[in-house]
Amino acid sequence: MNAVQNFLATYPFAQTALEILALTVPPAFFLAFAGLGLFGAAAQSKGARQRRKSFSKCARQLAMLGMTLGWGLLIGMRVWLYLAPIQQLSMVFEASWLLLAIATLLASCCFLGAKLLEKAPWLHFLLGVLQAVLAYVAFLLGLASAHLAPLVDSVLEALRTGRVPELPPLQDILIPLATPISYSLLLLLALPASFGAFWLVLRRKYDDYGRDHYNVTLPWCAAWARNVWLALWLLMLAFNGLNIYDRWQNGVFTSHDALLQSIPLLLWLIPTLLWAVVSSSKTPLRHKFSLALALLFSIAYLLPFTLEVATPIMPDAVLWEWPLQDLAPDTLQETPLPEPDLPQQELPAPDVPEEGVPETEQPTAPDAQPAPPQEKP
Repeated sequence: MNAVQNFLATYPFAQTALEILALTVPPAFFLAFAGLGLFGAAAQSKGARQRRKSFSKCARQLAMLGMTLGWGLLIGMRVWLYLAPIQQLSMVFEASWLLLAIATLLASCCFLGAKLLEKAPWLHFLLGVLQAVLAYVAFLLGLASAHLAPLVDSVLEALRTGRVPELPPLQDILIPLATPISYSLLLLLALPASFGAFWLVLRRKYDDYGRDHYNVTLPWCAAWARNVWLALWLLMLAFNGLNIYDRWQNGVFTSHDALLQSIPLLLWLIPTLLWAVVSSSKTPLRHKFSLALALLFSIAYLLPFTLEVATPIMPDAVLWEWPLQDLAPDTLQETPLPEPDLPQQELPAPDVPEEGVPETEQPTAPDAQPAPPQEKP
């Protein structure tokens, strides 16, 4: 562990890259895993309705992906909780891990019982909905805990010192979570299709179901991702439009701000164009690079998503004394804080004439020069 810390301290670029990966990859895996239950159930229902084996096979491939992501998240989260134990909100993180464990077991049942679920699509749909709900609630618990951690730390630190922070208004706590949660509902449907399309390409050599199978399932996954991501982009456009209108009314919106607002909007439109190309292609297997690039863009979108959630909600909280006798230093097992050493200001001495020195004359230093006489007007 010390060697890793020394390496990151020596190469700050590696530390920055590691932090970016930590802010994007786990949330993307979480949302993709949660939505794969619904996405796989949709493929199973489509195969049963149209009586096409390709979609039933696709549902099994997606179930394998969901099981892989679930177990990876489950083990990774357990290792993270062991290496970085959290004092505050530890029960919330444990509840999140428990819900994730149940969702992973459901995903494993979908994969192991794929033959049985082909004859009972309603059961696959039920298991997929339960997996999506449990995994999404686990994701929201972790999201809210990370958002409220600074507030909880500030409150506990104030309690230890006999003070209480001035808590921000409830709307200041919930508003930063409103926009990411609204985005996450669409990411819950877009990321599974993005991961699923690339997963089908990776499984091409191992699940050799024939070229016709991938010519049917790949465009379907790409079209699903394209449609949901376009809805996400329109929602993002609406939120940015409201923000621009508010700043325009306050007179703080400039042409430079317009450029900064338009560049991200155009950037996040690229995955939609890539998936549109794949969905309309007659040879989708030749677009491996487009699917990989669209997947990277969809994962990179989680960076501003998580940064918005990580907005501090305790900016310079004002503390005041909390006069409770129960929170004495002996009760809290804390040593009393030392009183601050305030600078002592010396008051000017009163003008008392010394003995033998007239009030009109002041003693001068031996090296001081007399002041020049003032000319009369």
